[in-house]
Amino acid sequence: SLMVGLLHCMAEGGRMVLILTQARRHEGNGWLLALASGFTWNVFTRLGFFGRAARCVLGLQVTTYTLLLQQVKFCLGYPRFFAVLALALARLSIGSRAVSEKEMKVAWATLMLFAAEVLEDLLVSLLT
Repeated sequence: SLMVGLLHCMAEGGRMVLILTQARRHEGNGWLLALASGFTWNVFTRLGFFGRAARCVLGLQVTTYTLLLQQVKFCLGYPRFFAVLALALARLSIGSRAVSEKEMKVAWATLMLFAAEVLEDLLVSLLT
């Protein structure tokens, strides 16, 4: 069960790195599309739409690992934000600004990712 949780943490952390990298390196707000599509995909997956389709089309069955993964998504989507918070706190502790001017877009992207995670959990909690 720990492996299922760690796998979810790594996947969500990878998605976060990709979105923050795009926000940092590219002009414009193209990272918003990645954020919105990831949010939509996660909500539909967690509500079971893709699982039902896989069972109907491919004949796949629900396993205990699938059910466990759905449960760990509530608590293990948040640890990825601790690294960003630790970086900001380390900068503050040496007397620097938590976020420099050129990294402000990354800070906003991080806050929006966090808000999307909270909203995703609320939607799934209310709709299931």
